[in-house]
Amino acid sequence: MAAAELKEKSEKMSLDIEAVEASNQQLADAREEANKLYELQVEERGLNLDLHLHLHSVRLIFLALLGECVTYGRELKLVSALTSVRERGDKLRQQRKSEEARRKQQMQELRAAVSEYEKKIQEIETAKMEETRRSLQGEYEERQREVKDSVMKKEARLADRLRAAASDDQLDEIRRQE
Repeated sequence: MAAAELKEKSEKMSLDIEAVEASNQQLADAREEANKLYELQVEERGLNLDLHLHLHSVRLIFLALLGECVTYGRELKLVSALTSVRERGDKLRQQRKSEEARRKQQMQELRAAVSEYEKKIQEIETAKMEETRRSLQGEYEERQREVKDSVMKKEARLADRLRAAASDDQLDEIRRQE
């Protein structure tokens, strides 16, 4: 009789184990389908991360309730899965924040570089203008010297002519007196 009861309990346990395994498989399939559905919804609707986590948590709880034999071990797995989802969400939030901070830093660096280039361009333009001014000033001074030299030469020739004319007049005067 003990053997029959043992055999009966053994068969009942094997049926229970098969039922649990079948339930586990159904739960895994449902979880996989829920994850696929979740990923599609995230892509299509562009929900924010907190809402994604909430929906995912609700789906996991719903799937756990659908499975008929949620044992303490499965509850621990569920809690672990929820914790994993939250950690992944925290990690994604942190990555998004660090990415935003990195973009802001890059924008500041770009603005600083643009400002620096604008200053350099202004300095180059100022230097070119100064060089052009010096060049024009040098040309002006050179032209002024040329004009001054030309005027001095003309004055010297005129003075020579006046002297020559004066000496011709003096010669004429001396000849007259003689």
